[in-house]
Amino acid sequence: MKKNIFIKCAFFLFLLNFIFSCKVYALDIKLLDLRDKIFKEANQIKQNIGPKNQDFVLLSGLFDSCILAVHQIDAYFYMVGIFELIRKEDVNKTSFNFLFSWLNIMRKTNNLNLQSVENAGLPTEGETKNYLMRIKSYFKELDKQITQEQERLNILMRVMKIK
Repeated sequence: MKKNIFIKCAFFLFLLNFIFSCKVYALDIKLLDLRDKIFKEANQIKQNIGPKNQDFVLLSGLFDSCILAVHQIDAYFYMVGIFELIRKEDVNKTSFNFLFSWLNIMRKTNNLNLQSVENAGLPTEGETKNYLMRIKSYFKELDKQITQEQERLNILMRVMKIK
């Protein structure tokens, strides 16, 4: 009986130690979900790009914008992964500045993408209009997510007392 309780306590302590010793960055599920939506939209657009489609140029531009956004989000997640590998005592303002710089680049690119979608000519085909509306909403949401990510980094800097 005592042996069984000892084993359960040891397992519980091991589990607690494992949970609290792991470095975990709370990935913003919204940003990851948005990345997946944009990627799926790009795949749908890619299937409709063809010489028979009257909106060929517009669809090509939409596809390129989507893929660029996906790659930038992926790059940010890779940077966060590298950031997580830095020992806490080695983290400094420069580490955060790289993340902030990338988020600023993402915002500028996203604003250009959003402007190009908003200023796109009138689509000939109905499905292209649907793509434009969805992508426009995704890019607006991406702008909000970038702001939230910057706020999260600012909070992390304050918690870690980095100036």
